[in-house]
Amino acid sequence: MCQAEREAGFLINALELIKTHDEPSIQLAGMSCTGVKADELAAIYMKNRVSKAWSEGNAETYHTNQISNADKSLFRPLLIQALVVATPSIRAQFTSIMSKILQSDYPSEWPEFQDLILSLLQSGNINEVYAGLTMLLELSKIYRWKSGDSRAGLDSVVNSIFPAALEIAGKLLVDPNAAAGTMLVLILKAYKSAIAVGSFV
Repeated sequence: MCQAEREAGFLINALELIKTHDEPSIQLAGMSCTGVKADELAAIYMKNRVSKAWSEGNAETYHTNQISNADKSLFRPLLIQALVVATPSIRAQFTSIMSKILQSDYPSEWPEFQDLILSLLQSGNINEVYAGLTMLLELSKIYRWKSGDSRAGLDSVVNSIFPAALEIAGKLLVDPNAAAGTMLVLILKAYKSAIAVGSFV
């Protein structure tokens, strides 16, 4: 699989493996993965591949082929779709992958990310709202490491997305479901990250 991950389409095939992990034997870029942990294995390989080869600098550091722009364009929206339906263990891997991509691509190569968050939060579907809150937290974290004018984009996030998150938080406060508590924590952490940047109090 180490060789397979260098091939074009590896990330797309890995997502397909996760989608169909209940099959007894799955082919991933010429490699066979068998067993109930095949989806987790694919997610870990995806995370490692993105970490090493999404940016040109990292690809040079790790002496590997950089992921093509064509694969990146296909992978970004598929990752969001997968995040919505992911199990908790896989969601953690997808969130890490998303964070790596945001550090490299947002906002220049992924300008629609903010609109995607708002769309998911307003969907009324609990899985989509959960994914949207996860994305909001990761986006808020990104601004903590930016400086000067590059932090200006957080104002737009605060003005357009946080009101929706606040409305959701009000509903979660009276929901006894354990998932509601987890989602509320995501909102609080996103607020904390934004406050740390100093954009609002």
